[in-house]
Amino acid sequence: MTGREFFTRFPALYPFLLSQLEGAAASVDSDSGQVILHPSLFLLLLVLGRLFPSPMDGSSSPLGLAPFMPFIIRCGRSAVYRTREMAARALVPFVMVTQVPSTIQTLLEDLPLEPGTRTQQNHIHGTLLQVLFLLRSYQTDTHRPQAAGSDISQALRPRLWLASRQNLCLVTRAVFVDVLGAVCGPLAAPVGGK
Repeated sequence: MTGREFFTRFPALYPFLLSQLEGAAASVDSDSGQVILHPSLFLLLLVLGRLFPSPMDGSSSPLGLAPFMPFIIRCGRSAVYRTREMAARALVPFVMVTQVPSTIQTLLEDLPLEPGTRTQQNHIHGTLLQVLFLLRSYQTDTHRPQAAGSDISQALRPRLWLASRQNLCLVTRAVFVDVLGAVCGPLAAPVGGK
C-alpha cells in the first residue's frame, strides 16, 4: 500500500506517526553514550518500512511522505545495530526512484572525509546501510531513470579511507566495501564465460 493511500484511509495516523517518529529520532542521537530507545521505535520503523512511495505524493494532498525522511535518516545513528538496519529498510519506500541518486549523494556527503577523534562509527554505519539499501532498490527497479553513477562515485572517492585500515571499525569497513561493490558491480559483471 502506498503511503498516500494509507494516510488517506487513516488520516489521524499521519500526525500521530510523524510526532512519534520525531520523538523516537530525538532519543536516538544521545551524546551521553547511553543507549536510549523510544518504546515504539521498532514498531514505527516496521510500519513505515511497509509503505511504498506514490507518484502522486504531495501533489494534491498535504499527507506527503517527505516530512518523515529526516527522522528516519536520524534513526540510522542509533547505537543499536538492529535500529540502524531497520531505519535503512524504512528509508527505501520514502525515496522516490527519481530522487534516489541525489539522496544517496547527500547521505555520502554527510560522511567524514578523514578519520578523526570525533568520528561516530554508529552514524557512519547507519548512513552506509541507508546508501546500500537505496542502491540495491534502485538497481532492481525497472522504471528507474538513467543512472547517475559518476556523481555517486565522485562522492565515494574522497571517503575511500572508510575501506582502508585507517578505519578501525571492521563493521563500517565491510559495509563500505559492500557499497563499492553495489556501485561497481553492474559495471564489473562478467560477460559470458566460466
